[in-house]
Amino acid sequence: MRKFIHADKGVTAKLKAIFKCSDRTIRNALTYDENKGNSDLCKKIRFTALQYGCHTYTVNKEGECFHDEADRIMWCLYPNGAKVSFDKVTGVGEIFFKGDVVARYDNVQLTDIPEIQAKARAY
Repeated sequence: MRKFIHADKGVTAKLKAIFKCSDRTIRNALTYDENKGNSDLCKKIRFTALQYGCHTYTVNKEGECFHDEADRIMWCLYPNGAKVSFDKVTGVGEIFFKGDVVARYDNVQLTDIPEIQAKARAY
């Protein structure tokens, strides 16, 4: 999962002036760069950016989940056309693809849901 802190030009300029560093250092810090974004300076830059009202965003794979309280079913829909249903009463999870059930899981636990969702996105 990729994450970043969004900062406008004004905040970026303030951070650059406060920490007396380059635009690249600010960018490495705010994008959590794997190689150069984990230094103490970058951690301070991120902390200060959040103090100035910036927000952290995460980039995730697309998908929507709906909770139908009448039927007690959670539906997850994905761009590839796959659907996942989780029955909150029976604990059954099913992956549908092109109208057919392609996988069924009994006694689904909360910790199992991300793995099932990943399989649905892979169809």
